[in-house]
Amino acid sequence: MAVTKQAYVANAPWTITQVTDTVRDAFIGAGLMTAWHDSFTSGGREHRVLEIIYNGSKTYGKTYYWFTFDGTGIWVRTSTGWNTTSKIPSGPGVPGTQYVDWFDTTTAGLGAASQLLAISTSISFSITRYTSSGRSFFVLRTGTSYFTFTIDPPGTSFRAFYDLNLGYHSGIYQVTTQGRKVVINSVHRNRRELLLGSSLNNSTSGSGVPSRVPCSEYCIPTNYGNNNQASLPEEGFLLPGWTTAANPSAGSDFNPVFNGIRLTSIHSADLPADFGVSSIKNSDILAIQDNATVSAGVEEYEIIAFSNTGTTNSLTSNPVFLARIVG
Repeated sequence: MAVTKQAYVANAPWTITQVTDTVRDAFIGAGLMTAWHDSFTSGGREHRVLEIIYNGSKTYGKTYYWFTFDGTGIWVRTSTGWNTTSKIPSGPGVPGTQYVDWFDTTTAGLGAASQLLAISTSISFSITRYTSSGRSFFVLRTGTSYFTFTIDPPGTSFRAFYDLNLGYHSGIYQVTTQGRKVVINSVHRNRRELLLGSSLNNSTSGSGVPSRVPCSEYCIPTNYGNNNQASLPEEGFLLPGWTTAANPSAGSDFNPVFNGIRLTSIHSADLPADFGVSSIKNSDILAIQDNATVSAGVEEYEIIAFSNTGTTNSLTSNPVFLARIVG
């Protein structure tokens, strides 16, 4: 199979509403919504609210993703409710509790907002959607700067212990790389959020609310050299890889694209097989949305997150997160 790919572009010099419209169209194309839940202007910025219903029968079964746009950046916040009359976050029962259901209702500011990408009207902006089996990953891009993320779609299935009667779900995750690891980061949470909210304890400070917190990591083997363990992955899932240089009986080097990747411990299903993790060992000049070919015309991917680690040989590893575009 292969993903459905579509790019939405605001050519420079763009207006803020042109940027918000590209994101709107990408979210509609992904099946996340049919229209924004709310839309307004405040503080010289454009604000757009996405409502996702994970389980409408649960107390906290809805999540509100509050996106803010201006000529310098894109930010996101989350809450358990949204008041479309007052244009502010709330709880599932108005008004909710500050710091627990939402952090700040000051729409003219950016209190505890998580910045996704810095942008400039002088550089064209795009958001590319990669969709497979109801799951979409998005690449926000301006020049060589990018931000890769996914939002859990409506009806996402969770593990049985993850009870949305007890708290809400912040389902926006960044996919990035660190060293030789592919990392899934949580982007935003408040204290009622079930996965990471308790890490905020009873704080009224916004310092931990927009932090990028790793939820899962996939580590790629590398050359340890002279028994040097410094480059051994220290955490996360270690994905196997072997070479004939190390093991003459291996027959051939083993460096596949691994699918069956799971976002976090609370999700009850793996990602669709069109998304995967691998390493690239013959190039150290990778770029976002480059092609990565396993077999031309049969198995081809697009790079949607990567690192260039500084060397190019069979014993090193440049981690990549991939979307299959041919196959």
